[in-house]
Amino acid sequence: MPDWTDATLRQIRANGLARTGVATRVGELVRAHADGQLVAGSSPTPRGRSGYIVTDIAQALGEQRVCELLAEHVPTLTRRGQRVCSLCPGHADHDPSLSWSLSLGVAHCFVCGHSTHFLEPIAKAQGKRVATVIDQYARRCGFPRWKRQVLTLSTYAAAKQLPAEFLRQRFRIEDTDAGIAIPYPSETGEVLAVRVRRCLAERPRWRDRGTRASQLAYGLHELEQIRAGEYLVCCEGESDLHTARYHDLPALATPGAELGHRVVAAIAVSAGIREILLCRHNDDGGRGWASRFAAALAVAGYAGSVADLRLPTKDLNDLHVEAGDTFGAAWGEAVRRARPYEGDDPMSRAVVNLVDKTLCDPELTPTDRTLVLSIARADPTVAPGDGPPVTRRTLAKRCSLARDTVSVRIAALVASGRLEAVSGGVRLGPKLLGGE
Repeated sequence: MPDWTDATLRQIRANGLARTGVATRVGELVRAHADGQLVAGSSPTPRGRSGYIVTDIAQALGEQRVCELLAEHVPTLTRRGQRVCSLCPGHADHDPSLSWSLSLGVAHCFVCGHSTHFLEPIAKAQGKRVATVIDQYARRCGFPRWKRQVLTLSTYAAAKQLPAEFLRQRFRIEDTDAGIAIPYPSETGEVLAVRVRRCLAERPRWRDRGTRASQLAYGLHELEQIRAGEYLVCCEGESDLHTARYHDLPALATPGAELGHRVVAAIAVSAGIREILLCRHNDDGGRGWASRFAAALAVAGYAGSVADLRLPTKDLNDLHVEAGDTFGAAWGEAVRRARPYEGDDPMSRAVVNLVDKTLCDPELTPTDRTLVLSIARADPTVAPGDGPPVTRRTLAKRCSLARDTVSVRIAALVASGRLEAVSGGVRLGPKLLGGE
């Protein structure tokens, strides 16, 4: 069978569309196919967690097998001459206009611009995430478990300029076939969760194992030493905590900019810490992190002082890398220039309360919590409940969930009063915004 590109060009010539700009779009698609970056809607072709993309799998399966899978899961699939088409789900299609490339396993509709791939209807039929199905078929094709270069402890240590043995002994970080495993131990040393960092910069960088690490604080296994001090450095992210402990700074960290603040705030109150230094990242995420942290401290009843450390670098590890042997002097200067934090506001307190309420609700499933928090963060410039409604399609894309799964869970959340169905989507309901 001729390549999809040739068939598409013949279709354009037959329909007299060569001068309408569609030919330019075809060129873009051909180049995107060559780079393995076909656009599905407005997002890159989904990758599995293993790093493989749809075209990898389609080429390994062969055109005949791809055609058989499509025939099984796409009832409207039909062959028109040398073209394979189906009804397009992107618009009210009555004449099959979604043209499939069996060699690449992808399709495009030149009527509405919708793009898809052959594993999407399979994922929908099985009620699974697309990334999960991609990994499933990658294993069936006999691909190695991971395509991308897996992050190792030695690579991480070199990038952060920290001794690998220090990280291994102090934090029990180990190499795995998926990346470096960073355990989250409790004060007694029991591992509560494990975060696997897969790479340094490419996304997705993380994968949680066990209890979600985002609900925890990092560094609890050295809590006794923190209680003995008079001040606490609160960091954003694991690498900043590794750096702080390397320089013997009393520190705790949250796993990112979103959650974990209430745990550290409760520890600061119970331990009687007199001063907290907020060591935030110098970006929008860091400013939001500091605001939510200050709000969490206020909600917990913290009576000590809170200082804002505005480092000359993006984060603490960057300061360690740039300053080298003069880190002590650079840190001392940053502490001297610290100012009382004044960024706490009612909106941040509302976000902290909502997150706490969502995470502690025993009736919510992990999927429910993901959906609720995604809706709450739809517009970070407004308070929860005042933001714009969010569509089911947007939630499915943002949370990497099947749209059917999103619809079922939203219906249950609306029925319980936690969400409210409005024109244009859903928003937080009265049960989460204060009323029971």
